[in-house]
Amino acid sequence: MPHKRFVKQAVLETSKVYLGTDATYEKAVWGKQVPIQYDPKEGGMIARGKDPLPRLAPSTVWRWLSWLGRLPRTLRAAWELIGQRDRGSTWHREPWALAPTKYRSGPRQEVLQRAMQLIAAGCLWKRLFGKEMFPQYGIAEGWR
Repeated sequence: MPHKRFVKQAVLETSKVYLGTDATYEKAVWGKQVPIQYDPKEGGMIARGKDPLPRLAPSTVWRWLSWLGRLPRTLRAAWELIGQRDRGSTWHREPWALAPTKYRSGPRQEVLQRAMQLIAAGCLWKRLFGKEMFPQYGIAEGWR
């Protein structure tokens, strides 16, 4: 995907931390006791506390989540394929509750809930199909 420089694991793990805990955007950008930083020489995300490497901005987490939450066709296609593989699956009927502190408007709540569903679908996808739902991070099928 053009202009996407972050590895899938960093995007998904940081998104899970924000959505699945009481973490704020600021807290979500910290790895194991150190800020998540970008090393231009390495060409990817790293977690180490050495300054002056550029740190991941807290607003980046929202950009990732809003990108994931704006893939409704991907989510519908994932639901359909997961439903075909596991007829008894009820994950799409879950309430997908978020802490009210995570959003201030209905549209933002919907985007965050869809991102949460897409991340959960990715985990279930891997269990059911033995493959990553986003194998190279980008969505080659162009579902949107």
